[in-house]
Amino acid sequence: MDADRITQDLKEMFTAPLWDFYQRRIIFWHDEDREFEDMLDELEIPGVTIVRLTGTNNFAVKKLLLHDDPTGNYLIYDPFAYAQPQDDWLRDIERFSEEYRADYYSLLMSELNIDAKPAMRKTVKLYADFFRNKQRTDRLKRIGRVYETPLQLHIDIMAVLVGLSGGTAQDVIIAVLEGGLDEENNGALNAIRQFGNIEAFWQLVQKYTGFIHGDDRPLSFLASHILLTALSQTMNPGVLKGLERFLSESNKAYCYSIVHEWRSREDNSELFRLCRVVEEELKLPARFEKQEIETLLTGDIFPAIHEAILKRFFTEVAEQVVKVDLMLRTADNRRTSGWSERYADYYDCLYYIARMQEFYQANVGGFHVVEPKNVWKLYMDKAYEMDSFYRHFHFAFGNSLKDSNPLLEDSLKHAAGYVEGLYQNWFLAELSECWTNAAADDLTRLGYVSEIGRQRDFFRHYIKGIADNSRVFVIISDALRYEVAVELCDCLTRTTRGSAKVEAVQSLFPSITKFGMAALLPGKALAVNDSMEVLVDGMQTRSTAEREKVFRAANENSIAVTYSDVLNMKRAERRELVSGKSII
Repeated sequence: MDADRITQDLKEMFTAPLWDFYQRRIIFWHDEDREFEDMLDELEIPGVTIVRLTGTNNFAVKKLLLHDDPTGNYLIYDPFAYAQPQDDWLRDIERFSEEYRADYYSLLMSELNIDAKPAMRKTVKLYADFFRNKQRTDRLKRIGRVYETPLQLHIDIMAVLVGLSGGTAQDVIIAVLEGGLDEENNGALNAIRQFGNIEAFWQLVQKYTGFIHGDDRPLSFLASHILLTALSQTMNPGVLKGLERFLSESNKAYCYSIVHEWRSREDNSELFRLCRVVEEELKLPARFEKQEIETLLTGDIFPAIHEAILKRFFTEVAEQVVKVDLMLRTADNRRTSGWSERYADYYDCLYYIARMQEFYQANVGGFHVVEPKNVWKLYMDKAYEMDSFYRHFHFAFGNSLKDSNPLLEDSLKHAAGYVEGLYQNWFLAELSECWTNAAADDLTRLGYVSEIGRQRDFFRHYIKGIADNSRVFVIISDALRYEVAVELCDCLTRTTRGSAKVEAVQSLFPSITKFGMAALLPGKALAVNDSMEVLVDGMQTRSTAEREKVFRAANENSIAVTYSDVLNMKRAERRELVSGKSII
């Protein structure tokens, strides 16, 4: 900055209106680097006395300002830096005076809201290469922070260099590790090294994580340090015996927060890859496989923990060792653990195996019910759950095979063999035998089971009474299992403002679609012609249009329509379709 600009700035400051109760203006011009010392003699500011501090005239200047001339305007040129505030004899006067700086760093610090303390000035100069680029400086400015300590300035400068718009030390460390473990090709680390201060970065890492950098301790050591220290926050230290060099007792909570924050982000794939690298280098899977399940449940940092747990259980199930309580507790524990979304299908398999085994243990002696209506009630009240557990197991099993984990696939397939045996050889065999024995007499004499609702009575029992007074919609889903209907009923109750209940009736024999569709219709006589076509009161029931005619014979305000047709209609068309209809 030239003398004319400085003179102009100082004139504007001295001619500005005084604050209330002030009679004069004293301005301290700080220039610790003595950049403008030679320019001092060139300054001419009307009505202002310029005083140069020499290091030996502090007392004289203080006497001048407070005693000899208490009303004059003064510019005090101060080229000194003080290690401690008490070393500055004029500090009390500075407190009620004004400050001026003319150098680049002072202007920069003012622009960036950086406190003008010597420590902050020293920090700014440390990043001279950073501030030479206007884009980097502007990005720091956009963060909009007021800097009173060097630490936050260090962090935000590093944040800008690693591509963040501000953040914490944790964010900076994550960004560096996301750049990969090859230091030469780590863009974030190289940016800090080239335009920031690499020593400041490693000091930051040590402060928060306890990791001490050295030439023999590359980024892979930092990754191992953070992950294992994080694991030690919740897991028994004995599990990590022999790996103490990677642990920092006082930094466990911070390292755990780094992993938790990183893992909770939408893209955590690089952290997952990092975990895999550390697992392999330190042979962690073999270590985890030796631990008890209860011990493993206290940790969730590494994916290998999940694999050790699941593989152990699936192998035991295949050997017909099913620890129901522990499996259920494990499935519940792991639902909210780290990386659970990658193993959700496997834990669902584990959960439903346990539930099937739990049902088996409660009914291990089989089903000994004589009355058919009681067998029916047994199924509707409880036994249907076995079908539900089996379906959910296969749904999760099928999903697991779409993106299979090679470490778990074989053991789960072997466990699935046990599931099939439990379901088919025990449940279906036992329940079928019980039902067959109980229903045999009625089926022989009547062709149906007495005291149990019948599909043929559907229209009369469920539809007619409602249709006489209001509109009723009937949705027919072919071959819908009872246990699916129960689940649907629960879902409707939870997610709508209405109410729902589920009932069941015995199907017409033979229980195939064309007979079942006809049985749901009104009409008195159900018959079969020589072509095995089902007729209701002599009318065909093959198509939707034919079944609509049967409905209209009983209630002219009826209509039958397929799901696909409804799906392709616009809202106005659907409204017109059902207008004035009592049965749809």
